[in-house]
Amino acid sequence: MNTNDKHCPICGTSTYLVYGKHPRKDGLCYKHSQMLFNKEIEQCSDCGKWHETNKQCECKRTIVIENQIKEPTDNQNSKKCLLCENESGEFIFCKTCFAKYRNKTLLLKITVAKDQQLELLDESYEGLYVCKDGHVVKSKSERDIDNYLFEHKIAHAYEKALVIDTEIFHPDFYLPELDIYLEHWGFDESNLEYTKRKEYKIPKYKEKKITLISTYEKDMKDVDTSLDIKLAKYKKGEINYIDE
Repeated sequence: MNTNDKHCPICGTSTYLVYGKHPRKDGLCYKHSQMLFNKEIEQCSDCGKWHETNKQCECKRTIVIENQIKEPTDNQNSKKCLLCENESGEFIFCKTCFAKYRNKTLLLKITVAKDQQLELLDESYEGLYVCKDGHVVKSKSERDIDNYLFEHKIAHAYEKALVIDTEIFHPDFYLPELDIYLEHWGFDESNLEYTKRKEYKIPKYKEKKITLISTYEKDMKDVDTSLDIKLAKYKKGEINYIDE
């Protein structure tokens, strides 16, 4: 008699046995395996946790600091805003920055000098950009790429799940007719967490001979010319343009 000592990472019930014998590698129970099949849930490529497909993973949500739960108000013992140095009352953000970046993940670079300074690395990130084909993407650059693909009648999917072994990745775009994945690397090497994720994903893609085209912020100055060239010169089964 087969026994199953594995448990679903979402609800804790027993892992579903495929054909009644083999436990699923992802550990999901029958209910959640069906939800995965129906694309109702997905696994975060960064932390490995499961979440609803139309919602952000917890690891990407803004960390709520205890004294920042309520909207800032004026106060005589006022602090300076962490981002713009305007008066912020008793809170770490002023009203303007709180409203602008509420429910967003901020990436900050600390400059070590005579005076410590903070640089907001993802100021252009607003979370929701609607493209010409109706896709909703997370940055202006992704919107420009999506619009290029739409205008050139290139079929494409945004953040389509890519399963490598037991891990689920979400490259920015997948072009099914060409069987090409496209990643836009929006930050430079100064963003350590972003660089870490990039350096983790690339060997995975390379090992499986994924055809990948990379774009960078400098390509966005003339997205049409950049993508014209990259789509004309890419090599199948290789990681293209990663060392630019």
